[in-house]
Amino acid sequence: MQNELLKVVEIESEISIIEQSHHSQILSIHENMQQLINDCLSIEVSEDDKQTYDRAVELKRVVKSTHVSIEKKRKELKQPLIDYGKRLDRWVEEIYTPLVNAEKIVKKKMEVYEAKQEKLKQERKLIEDAKQKEELELDIRLKNLNTQLERINSAKSKSELKEIEVYLDGIVISEFGSKSNEAGFILNQLKLTCSMASRLMKDEEIPVEAPKMETTPITDNFVNELKEMSNEPVKKDVIENEFESELFEKPVTEEPKHPKVFSENGNELFFDEKGNLIKEEPKIEVKSEEKTKATDEDVLNIIDHISIDTLPFVNNLIVERTKSLIHNSEAFNNLDFSEHTELIYSEVRKRIGILITK
Repeated sequence: MQNELLKVVEIESEISIIEQSHHSQILSIHENMQQLINDCLSIEVSEDDKQTYDRAVELKRVVKSTHVSIEKKRKELKQPLIDYGKRLDRWVEEIYTPLVNAEKIVKKKMEVYEAKQEKLKQERKLIEDAKQKEELELDIRLKNLNTQLERINSAKSKSELKEIEVYLDGIVISEFGSKSNEAGFILNQLKLTCSMASRLMKDEEIPVEAPKMETTPITDNFVNELKEMSNEPVKKDVIENEFESELFEKPVTEEPKHPKVFSENGNELFFDEKGNLIKEEPKIEVKSEEKTKATDEDVLNIIDHISIDTLPFVNNLIVERTKSLIHNSEAFNNLDFSEHTELIYSEVRKRIGILITK
């Protein structure tokens, strides 16, 4: 590289010497060319002055001879360079043209590979476009799925919630592709929210007719039948105490055997000999100590019950703790938060909920 730079400097120096020589040769054609120009500008020729006219003719001849000689000398000095340039062009052409043709041949051979790469590029672009389109569609579907929360919150009856549950049950998670995990999480939350809303919502009031209980009419014949009935032997009932888990015997007095009469509430009625009502004894239900295994529904119910029961205490604790920090913390006790109290309470609840779920 350094040698090439030195050669360029040498060539420029030689060209400069040649240039100076050419300038000298052209300037030697006339000793003062500027004077000729000034004489042409200053000469005046009158229409009746032959002497000034002759002087103008001579000046014109000298000037023309001078610029003709200059042009001739220019061509003379430049011709060797022109001839050299032509020789150089012809010589370079012999090398340049084969190289250009060789480049075209290589370029033609490269077209097969380039065509394949362009095809692959277009295919990748189509795949990327399809992926972006799918992503957009999945985002829209997730957004639509999230709108079900608004439907749940605005539902007015259990029947509406039931329709939403049916819709949620019909959703196929696998259809969400790469966002299946996200969709599954949202769907589970929606189902849980819908189930909780359904349990918290009061049953729709449907008028139901009270069942008619068939009772035995109390007549004189019925009372006489009771008197004539034979007495049952004394018997003992075994009742299990649900609190102490002990069995004890309860003697039952002898009573006349007669058809049992029940009230509308299902309680057994007892009458005296004259047919007057003595007492109404509620039906005794014997409870078993054996516990049944809790179902998923039971688990959700206890979660709801505990959450609803605990929520007021948590809210009160948040409010009291927030008030205490605002009024007692050195960083905040000199600030007036009265206009932002509700906002502070609301945001604290939200952020505590987020921190708990982490």
